[in-house]
Amino acid sequence: MPQRNVVLITTLGHRDILVDGDRLPPNAFRSTCQKLLEAVDRDQDIWQRVTFPLLDPLLRWIASPASSGSRPALHLYAYLVATDQREARFRETDTAPLAELVTRWLEKVRPERFGGLSARSRLFTGNPAAFDETLRHFRSLATRKVLPQRLEAPEFLVHVTSGTPALVFGVLLGLAPILPPETRVVVMPPESTRPLPFELLRALGRLQASRDASLALAHWAPELAATLLERSNAPDSLVEAVRAFRDRLSFDFRRALARLEQQVLPSASSELRRWATAQRDEVASLAEAVDALRRTSPAPRLVQLLLYELWQGTRIAGEQSRSLEFLARLFRLEEALLRWTVEQWLALPTGATRDEQGRSRSLPEYRRALDRGGPLHELAERFRIDPERPPDRHTVRLLLAEGPAAHEDAVRRVVAVSRKVASLSDLRNDSVVGHGFTGVSPEILRATLTDVDSTPERLLEELASVIGCDEETPPLVRSCAELRALVERWGIESE
Repeated sequence: MPQRNVVLITTLGHRDILVDGDRLPPNAFRSTCQKLLEAVDRDQDIWQRVTFPLLDPLLRWIASPASSGSRPALHLYAYLVATDQREARFRETDTAPLAELVTRWLEKVRPERFGGLSARSRLFTGNPAAFDETLRHFRSLATRKVLPQRLEAPEFLVHVTSGTPALVFGVLLGLAPILPPETRVVVMPPESTRPLPFELLRALGRLQASRDASLALAHWAPELAATLLERSNAPDSLVEAVRAFRDRLSFDFRRALARLEQQVLPSASSELRRWATAQRDEVASLAEAVDALRRTSPAPRLVQLLLYELWQGTRIAGEQSRSLEFLARLFRLEEALLRWTVEQWLALPTGATRDEQGRSRSLPEYRRALDRGGPLHELAERFRIDPERPPDRHTVRLLLAEGPAAHEDAVRRVVAVSRKVASLSDLRNDSVVGHGFTGVSPEILRATLTDVDSTPERLLEELASVIGCDEETPPLVRSCAELRALVERWGIESE
């Protein structure tokens, strides 16, 4: 017959023992329990006068077939939480001698109820009315791994009918980190034969998971948030919504769109559905812009959407001090802005195609514009721009700074901010996003900028200005805040 391992943690209080059907005097509780211990040592018949009105029915329930579906050999690991205060004036209210009485009683009834027994007392020597003291005490016990570690399929039960509120609080919150999620918290109603279960630990775990996931989102770590939610059995729709947000941050718009439409919206709550619907519309526009960019030169509105999205991601990386990512995104943003400006003001496509040998070539419209006579042809001749070669960021900056639209205020602003970004080129090239291993940090970024008035933050402000970004409430910041609120709401709502 397989062994069944039950780990019982129970707080002890003055209601846990009766003698001749009466409670012990509360102001002489310790000394009365001590006298009982001495009495049962002399005369075992004293046990006939002693009852444990809460523990006895609880243990009968634990040992009964109804509580487990079968009756294998039962090994009980009992942890008796009692008080043993340091201050002498309060010691008469302590339950330390009661824990010893319970231990002896468990040994007495073991042959008829349990195949094995391990009973230990956990004595709290502080003030059992002080919530902070009890929490510190039991958190300390949790770090020392005081519970059995290598039991096969153990069942954990926490009984908290007795004891001070602070002691119960300390046990539940202090030991929660080392108690498995399926731990049952129970109380024994008066004169009942069955305990009343509470989903307290599960609810606490859920609340903690939602707070941790919200914090992960606040630091723009959606995959961590999704993992925390998944481990805490959050609804699939909420987990997938967080992962869809992760996909959006990675510019994987098609995957984000599919996740929202297939895995979030069909089963989402009304609040989550509103968020997911707004996300779907925004992500669909971004996916459309990317697809258009691959096919041809898209409308300026679509390019501006992508620039705005890229600017937001760059800003987030900077605010999170992810300097290497910030640097990579900053240069991608600058290049995209330069190309967008060239296509707007010079009507030149800046993309590329491949010839039959697989070599990259500039688009025909670009080649024709630089080959035929006129200002662009003269510019190409003067600066030896090869029309066959797809333009890089230096070429497009040159086309703007020296070309026919150079006098336009919008173009001048783009060129000016581009040159400030260019002062970080050597750092980028020497870093791991370029060709070297130079480290990148916020301090290094600031020190490398050649313009004395420039900082990474001001660069982003200037980029936002020329792109036309709304710096006050960027969509990603708003979406993240709304998603965090949904995650936190899940943590406090009852199932």
